[in-house]
Amino acid sequence: MIIKNCNFKSNVKKILKFLYNILAWGPAIIVISSLVSIFLILPFTLLPVKEVKIFNEKSLPFFILEFIVLTLMSYYGYRIYSKIKNNKIAVFLYCLVLILSIALVFCYRYRFVILLQPALPLVYAIIFEEKLFKIRDFFSTSKVMLASLNIFDVCYIFALQWVIPLDISPEWLSWGIVLFITIICPALRTGLLNFYTKQSKKRKNRDKTYFSSYVVMYIISFVQLFLYLTTTLNYLKLQDKSIVDLAPVNMMFATLFIYFWFVLKTQLDKGGYDKKNELLRWVFGVLYVLLIFFYDRIEGGFLIILTWLLPVLISTIIGKLHYQFATDDSSQLPIPTLKMKKHIYWLHLISFLTLFCLNLFSALFTVQKIKLDEIIPVNTAKFSIINLINPSNKELASVWMSSIITSFIIVSLSIILATALSVGVVKFLKLNYSDSAKGYYEYRNNGFSALINRRYKRNIRKRRKNNV
Repeated sequence: MIIKNCNFKSNVKKILKFLYNILAWGPAIIVISSLVSIFLILPFTLLPVKEVKIFNEKSLPFFILEFIVLTLMSYYGYRIYSKIKNNKIAVFLYCLVLILSIALVFCYRYRFVILLQPALPLVYAIIFEEKLFKIRDFFSTSKVMLASLNIFDVCYIFALQWVIPLDISPEWLSWGIVLFITIICPALRTGLLNFYTKQSKKRKNRDKTYFSSYVVMYIISFVQLFLYLTTTLNYLKLQDKSIVDLAPVNMMFATLFIYFWFVLKTQLDKGGYDKKNELLRWVFGVLYVLLIFFYDRIEGGFLIILTWLLPVLISTIIGKLHYQFATDDSSQLPIPTLKMKKHIYWLHLISFLTLFCLNLFSALFTVQKIKLDEIIPVNTAKFSIINLINPSNKELASVWMSSIITSFIIVSLSIILATALSVGVVKFLKLNYSDSAKGYYEYRNNGFSALINRRYKRNIRKRRKNNV
């Protein structure tokens, strides 16, 4: 009897662990998989043969995409087989999901499965690839938190769909519901941070605080729940309602939150923020909000300003900042360390790639339209996202807020993509240039340590004489 109870408890734990993984990973995996499929098919939609129908009302780019995806999935399955060949369940599931996805793709009703096919190698890469151990550790330590947040968000969305259509007659009750939805719910969602710190047994020092983490979490929760509220309101206005119209947008918001959760988790694991640096971080936050606002108002002109401002800002204003620490010619001048030089390098690279992503996004989707006898540049992709968030376009305040949120999404995704590209570019360049046999670099001690060594050897006789 005891053995049966132990087996039952272990099975329940396995089921709960599986559900936690699905709830934590699911939205992000689906969104990333869909983005991979969209990026793969995007070049072929620009070809003149995109309207050619081949079989069962499917276009030529559709078959090209399916061929590319199947080739990549088969190649990765062959590549990873050596690592999972002893795990028969993993091998069986990979083959089963691959075959089922192929069968479903060619069914008319389930052809959207082509967007989810890259999820299979993506999940296996996170689980079994040693190079992705940091991502695996992040999800393993955050799965309970992310699953709890996603459960909270799902309950919030379903509650909105139930509450909004109700005809609430007392005015005080309606205002109370509005207050609960907009103010109290973000606070309840923020309270899950306390659950994470207790579960992970995190302890903070006296000179550190979690204040910024909780405030940032509340702001992010407020924005995210507001996005859920906006999309739900627009969803309820539709005549032909379908979960397909609501789920993808909300999963995009949940996926975008993972980046902010990574930043919050990093600080929570370190024991919080230093109290002395709180003001500086809030200044950066205000500057980021202003950047979003100006990008939304004057997209093209603002990118031009940043193009010539950032090199001056990073190289001169930040790179030469150490001269400002010297009060006069006789005072000691601090020398930038290797950490500072690396910091300047990464700022240059990430800023350049962020501007590259923003300019590329603007160049690909900006068209010239005539409005009131004036030629006005319109970003069609940004306009589509605004319509996705707020398709009614009736209230000016709602449209303005949707535009700001869209700009926030575009800039945040550009920064995330630029950071990932920067890491990849640096690793690729290291592979090419770090080999000493190629003669690009000569490995030796830095100049400061060499100078100290020379002074030490030069004064060795004086030290011996003075018994130093």
